[in-house]
Amino acid sequence: MKTSLLQLFALDKNGRVQSVNDVSRGMSCECYCPCCGSSVIARQGEVREWHFAHSLGADCEHAAETALHLAAKQIIVESGGFTIPQRKVTSQLYLPDGRSGFGEALRPEMWIDFDSVESEKQVGMIRPDILAMLGNLAIGIEVAVTHFVDGEKKDALIQLDMPTVEIDLSNMQFNELNWETLKEIVINSTDSKYWIVMMDKVSLENEAHQLALDNAYEKPLLAQEVTFHAKDNKVRFYINRKMVDLTELPFGVSIWTPYDPSINEIIKKLARSGGGKWQPKYKNWLFPIKVKSWLHSELTKLSDKHSFVI
Repeated sequence: MKTSLLQLFALDKNGRVQSVNDVSRGMSCECYCPCCGSSVIARQGEVREWHFAHSLGADCEHAAETALHLAAKQIIVESGGFTIPQRKVTSQLYLPDGRSGFGEALRPEMWIDFDSVESEKQVGMIRPDILAMLGNLAIGIEVAVTHFVDGEKKDALIQLDMPTVEIDLSNMQFNELNWETLKEIVINSTDSKYWIVMMDKVSLENEAHQLALDNAYEKPLLAQEVTFHAKDNKVRFYINRKMVDLTELPFGVSIWTPYDPSINEIIKKLARSGGGKWQPKYKNWLFPIKVKSWLHSELTKLSDKHSFVI
């Protein structure tokens, strides 16, 4: 027989979630329904599976979902850490000479220790089920039984740039669970965990792009190179296989590249010679328009075999 989760979990007089396996029999369990607040009985007979039942009769409609949700959150808060799912980003790119490359940045599932963890803590305009701190990094944890993270909340999490894992328990609500099996699902396993906002996604995207670029360069040259035309607004160079974009703007010329210490030193030298300034807001270097041709010439000298208009 499949029993509802309300029959397996309830709240004790201190407000803690308890399994029917860990309380006294009958009314002496002193437990109540987390949804409606009515008292429940711990039925621990010889024939039927042990379960909680409302002492006044029929169970309330949402008790199963509420009990499971609270039980999972309690386990996470008291765990001190949990296993996060793997993180994978792929990149496919095509060089203008016809070569292509594929790159994959992968981080396997791993255990993280929480420095602190709180339930239902407000962050900006949202309230994650669980907010865990890993050093200065805030990680959201959502427990989904029947209600999953919707588009509005996902957008808010992306705006906050807060890594967030959702744990899908929707297939568990009619299975027999106890503390040990629920802990295995919520804490140790990653089978039911998914990233809403992936941790370190930008760095993984850059890594996958660089791997794809390396893979493309390793292939033999297939086609004629694309040359630069001065009238075009943006040119992409590769210096030591690192992407460098030169863009003409109405008020100057910018250089942008994913952060790399060696490339950054090269651009600093160009900035000292050409009057360039770092713009923290846009994370690029801005040069006077009059040095556009000089910048293109210098970057061409420094670049790998290819530069191309994008």
